[in-house]
Amino acid sequence: MKSFLSKSVIAFILVILILLSGLFLIPDKKNTVLYAVPDKNKLLEHTPSPRIVFVGGSNLSLGLDSKRISEKFSMPVVNMGIHAGFGLLFILNDVMPYIRKDDLIILVPEYQQYFHPVYYGDITLVSLLVEAYPEGCKHLSTKQFLTLLPNIVKYSGTKWVRFPRNTWEDLSHKAEVDSGYTRFAFNQYGDSEILWNKKYNIPFYPQKLGPEDEINPEMIRDILSFKKSVEEKGGKLLLLPPVYQETSYNNLKPMIEEIKSNPVIQEMNPDFEPSRYMLPDSIFYDTPYHINKQGVDIRTTKVIEDLSKFFEKNNIK
Repeated sequence: MKSFLSKSVIAFILVILILLSGLFLIPDKKNTVLYAVPDKNKLLEHTPSPRIVFVGGSNLSLGLDSKRISEKFSMPVVNMGIHAGFGLLFILNDVMPYIRKDDLIILVPEYQQYFHPVYYGDITLVSLLVEAYPEGCKHLSTKQFLTLLPNIVKYSGTKWVRFPRNTWEDLSHKAEVDSGYTRFAFNQYGDSEILWNKKYNIPFYPQKLGPEDEINPEMIRDILSFKKSVEEKGGKLLLLPPVYQETSYNNLKPMIEEIKSNPVIQEMNPDFEPSRYMLPDSIFYDTPYHINKQGVDIRTTKVIEDLSKFFEKNNIK
């Protein structure tokens, strides 16, 4: 029995050492899209106010023409969107220190942030905090850290699997610019415009609701708290729906309608209308949130229309 316990303890220690070495000793590929987080934080820090700041995931980074919006309203625009896998909770906490008086924050969460555990972050957030942005750990709550634990183990395992396939040349080589998922894909506004003039026909499965999916009351509470914090700093916040593929929209329609009718959502934006941003399947690629140039133009026009109404209603000039 003593021998069995000793072997068990040794095995446990070995497993922990392997996991830790996967996290911290195996080198990572540099200049992936993860490194865009500190880049965009610097962009936001150095962009003068008043400005328009878009906050959300890749539905923004790969689906918006911020230059048009900047020219329309004669204001600087910063698109902070990168990846929904960071989780909206982390995204909100990370952007808050940079918000200033007279800023207009446009919050555009992907629908899954309202009812899926991705709100707390997934393996993408673990990758970010280990590889590119360790200082972001200060934003994690105890609950969020515990929620991420399985993904920490999974991430360490994937690094061991990937490592034999990665050469040192690969690890130090500048990521290909010709991709929407690299550090170098973003323009001066934070948009990933590199794919606008390319033809992508990447198949993907429309999203569906699961039997366990329901609106997360913590998410609703947190975005309202975020709005109040923005206003305490002298800024304003507008909540908008994300652009979304028609088939996925119809699959999630009961949940989307529930989100729309939520009293907090109505308080934040009485004109919140998800169907305005439902677009045909033909303009999407990769995921139900990523649109081609035709989709970017349509979506940007709708955003400008909604912003114009908001400016008029709030007497912003």
